[in-house]
Amino acid sequence: MEKLKDFFVKNKHLVFIIMFLFFIFTIVGGVIKSGNVIVRTGKDVHIYKGMSTGLRAYKIKSLKMADGNTIFVVIGIKNYLTRNLLRTVYKINAYIYDTKKHTFKKIKFKYASLELPSAINSENKFIYPAYKTLFDDETIHVYDIKNQKLNKTELCNFSKKCNLKPNNLNFIKQIAPDTALVMSQNNKLSGNPYDVNELKNKENMYFFDLKKLTFKKLPDFAIPLKYYPQENDILTLKNGNFLILGRGFGKSKMLYDHIEIYDAKQNKFIAEKNTKFIEDNIFTIDLENGNILFINTDSSFYFNVEKNKFEKTDSYESGKNKIAIYQLKNKLKETFNIYLYPEQTKRVKYIKIAPQKYLITCGDVYMDFPYKKNPNGVCKKSLIYDYQTNTIKQGPNFVYKHYQTAITPLGENTYAIGGIINPSRDYYYPTNKNLQIITVK
Repeated sequence: MEKLKDFFVKNKHLVFIIMFLFFIFTIVGGVIKSGNVIVRTGKDVHIYKGMSTGLRAYKIKSLKMADGNTIFVVIGIKNYLTRNLLRTVYKINAYIYDTKKHTFKKIKFKYASLELPSAINSENKFIYPAYKTLFDDETIHVYDIKNQKLNKTELCNFSKKCNLKPNNLNFIKQIAPDTALVMSQNNKLSGNPYDVNELKNKENMYFFDLKKLTFKKLPDFAIPLKYYPQENDILTLKNGNFLILGRGFGKSKMLYDHIEIYDAKQNKFIAEKNTKFIEDNIFTIDLENGNILFINTDSSFYFNVEKNKFEKTDSYESGKNKIAIYQLKNKLKETFNIYLYPEQTKRVKYIKIAPQKYLITCGDVYMDFPYKKNPNGVCKKSLIYDYQTNTIKQGPNFVYKHYQTAITPLGENTYAIGGIINPSRDYYYPTNKNLQIITVK
């Protein structure tokens, strides 16, 4: 023991060098392994291996709870081998994600559904769709997480004059703890993503009270919608207003109609016909004053929440944003060999990881070819756009492939990546069982 002690005393500089080299080799490439945890590190963004869902293929969704934590739901398939055949079993698991401790806790869940919940109210009760429409069997499905009980309420129990058609309402987006937007569905839409679905019949929008389970019809749109809005087409504002970005996907490019602005004080929709404000949009930045900045490939505009209208950016802001787009074009070419084509979508994946920060990587269309056969290749890399510093720099590598994966928020500046996006009911393709977690300082 004395000899070993003397060795360390006499060779303390050598020991220090060995320890330093060991540390360097450990973190080289930005990869840290500790037990079964893998972390891909950047200076302010980390991507690490999350919990295992135990499922071969699955969908995920997170919903914010009244106490500030997040409920995280996973639904998918788990195969197991019997004596005679391989059986496919559908499973649904639910977890509470503690936003302070950053931990998952599995909870009991007895509701046998093949769909993810659409919303959660302030009493921590799930609102469930029946298949893809909200009220397929003319009832509202409400699942109480605490008591593990399911209640079904007739749609027209709350109104003597009930003209709502149960099979004709589609859940769009939860916009407040007890409020969601639902839409009529008076047009037959094709399920083919390459078809251009133009609306021929009039559609209406409703506020859905998730606690009282009642509806309030909103006024008519200022101009009838040409394309059916999706969740990502609704931008909610801090003053209770919201925007509907009138756009649809046609073959390989985005098609634009007009913008509807809902004014909560006046309870009316205002039309903005100039879609140049949102065309070829790359980044949507939430500013400290509540305004939204749209940074597009060749232009940038503010949406002024007080005036309820779009405004041009000044020359300084416009020049700053042009520099960012120029950096983006160069970095995309250098890192992924992707050209930024304004008229095409889904070549690049933009993940908003903070109000003024994005994680950028290969889009799903780009990964179809040539990198789909090599998921460990260049598409595991990422870039980070920071609006405050106006820089685009190298980000951390993804732990697993992210082709057709869903992205859902867990807490402030924390996101989960995993599962698959919108599979058909009959087909779930395999994906990695473990989640990927993105955290931002």
